[in-house]
Amino acid sequence: MDCEFTVLYKQYNDGCGALFWDAVYNHEDFLDQHRDCRSILEICSGPGFIGWGIAHALGIKEIHFGDIHEPVNIDLAKTAKFNNVDYNFHLSDGFKSYNGPKVDLIMVSPPFFTKIEEFEQFQLNEATLLTQDQVENHKRRWLDLDMNLHKNVLNNFSKYLTEKGRIVVLADKKHIDKDMLDAEAKNYSYYTHKEFDVKEKPHWQSYIRTYYI
Repeated sequence: MDCEFTVLYKQYNDGCGALFWDAVYNHEDFLDQHRDCRSILEICSGPGFIGWGIAHALGIKEIHFGDIHEPVNIDLAKTAKFNNVDYNFHLSDGFKSYNGPKVDLIMVSPPFFTKIEEFEQFQLNEATLLTQDQVENHKRRWLDLDMNLHKNVLNNFSKYLTEKGRIVVLADKKHIDKDMLDAEAKNYSYYTHKEFDVKEKPHWQSYIRTYYI
């Protein structure tokens, strides 16, 4: 499998983006839908697995990342330097502080859990004991209490799309209420976590490889 782009990251910044890239996006049927895109913004980017992967696969040169956790920019900067590419980082909780340009493609994978009870059950199911710092880090990556981030993204994304722009959301189906979307919102699509059947979607080429730093 030909890996052409290296993503460097710290493990505690990974919100499962590498899994999502391989299971959902790294397939010809998905990439062909977006070959006309010339700019990309990944919201809740973490180390940028999805943004980097799509940008490299489609030859997109204008690359933007947005995340509430500023230290992920260290990972992004190391990846950019290693691969000799440019990017822009925007410190923002969803679109609350985003002040970048409109783009052709917005990618977002909001945190999995929207209720504290769901998150706490997840913590109980963890095989290893966690420190309080680790618990807080898990909250940052995987808890969107009361769907505040989901709502911010879904209610504001159309402001940041070009005329041909579109957004792709990966979320638990129960968290996507289409009534939350503007009826005129253009080119909205979403994938659910249950669509991760890699056997049914064989890789046609792998565009990224990942390394802990």
